[in-house]
Amino acid sequence: LNPSIPENVEEIKNVEYKNVNGKSLQLDLYQSKNLTEPAPLLVFVHGGGWRSGKRSDYLRYLVDYAEKGYVTATVSYRLVKDSIYPACVEDVADAVHWLFKNSDTYNYDTSRVALVGGSAGAHLVMMTAYGWENPRTSVKRSKHRIKAVVDIYGPVDMTTPYAQTQPLVTGFIGH
Repeated sequence: LNPSIPENVEEIKNVEYKNVNGKSLQLDLYQSKNLTEPAPLLVFVHGGGWRSGKRSDYLRYLVDYAEKGYVTATVSYRLVKDSIYPACVEDVADAVHWLFKNSDTYNYDTSRVALVGGSAGAHLVMMTAYGWENPRTSVKRSKHRIKAVVDIYGPVDMTTPYAQTQPLVTGFIGH
């Protein structure tokens, strides 16, 4: 879980993409020091039942894919203890929007972006990639073209009888 960062990989940590009421939400980026042109971007979002986890949980993948020529990123988001739904979905969507706006600074190609998440993180990347919008506000987010979504054992249907009584889901939604 804690691989060393190879000499040929640049680690850019603790970049603030959003601040909510004094809480800094950050992302980390990894890329080969040998990039000569914009690379594909892989954005990893950790799981943890929307209540735990940290952005370094996928460090092994972040480093491995950076060594293969991808730029990789991992983002933090507000957990249930900080704010219930839709906060974490808004945060991941805002992180992706930030990444699209800052591609020139970090040398990745916004026409080749994939979102990867595990468990609750998979749910969040699906919501983000498939155009989630908060029905309670009139805020319209820019639509970004995501090339691929990888759902690693993430929940998909929150309307099933099981999901409706599952404490992780009811805690996430707040009722």
